[in-house]
Amino acid sequence: MKKKFLGIICFIYCFIILYVILSNKLDNYIAPNMQIYIKVSLLPLFITGFTLIFITKINYRFKISDLILIIPLVLIIFAGDGNLTHAIAKVKRTNKSNNVELNMYDVEYAVVEDEKVEKIDSFYFDMEDSIYSYLADYLTYMKGAAKYVGKTVRIMGFAVDFGDYLSDNYFAIGKYAVTCCAADAEFSGMIVKYPKDKIKFGNWYQVEGILELGKDSEGYTVMTINPVKVEEIDKGDNKEYVYSCDTYGSNACSKLLEYDLEY
Repeated sequence: MKKKFLGIICFIYCFIILYVILSNKLDNYIAPNMQIYIKVSLLPLFITGFTLIFITKINYRFKISDLILIIPLVLIIFAGDGNLTHAIAKVKRTNKSNNVELNMYDVEYAVVEDEKVEKIDSFYFDMEDSIYSYLADYLTYMKGAAKYVGKTVRIMGFAVDFGDYLSDNYFAIGKYAVTCCAADAEFSGMIVKYPKDKIKFGNWYQVEGILELGKDSEGYTVMTINPVKVEEIDKGDNKEYVYSCDTYGSNACSKLLEYDLEY
């Protein structure tokens, strides 16, 4: 039996992969553009496991250290549905505001006064999942986004409190942006000018409002939303994750072509 241990492990890995695929949880672990590699691995894993158990005559000597191969099985059991909670956003938020001088530091500070905010009848920026992380990061941090002050935006996501990074009059709304897998996920979203004490952090909201430039607690200029509407919504079928559209000119990023983005 000891010599068949590696073959059994291969079958266990096959089971794990099949489980997350058939339960529709693969998106919670791996970005769609990377999933083909996981699916293709099923066949060689199965062949290797079958060969080790039923064909090969190797004299394998089991070692206690080999138990490390069971760790993925243990993780999949305790990982639940694989979704990151909103609380992790504090430690996984984008590093742009902490480690680099923001590109918008030299633009004129512009604020849309509350009394000038009117009911929104149409939206210029509608944060669809296909361009969510790209557009959220662009509008919040990039210098070229300053020309959109006064434009309207609609965004949906879960509410996050970044503590001292945002004053009591602001909160963040967004989702987790995944490039490769859940391990590299980071929070991507926008800053909303709205009292924290009126928000239930972790709950889902849809925010509609006007873009304006503001300051974070570190003195950097960032784009914020002066809301016309802050509505708590049911999560429903919405996922915490959005995925990179990879290339600006690709079909997945085609929605971005509607906007005249400058860098």
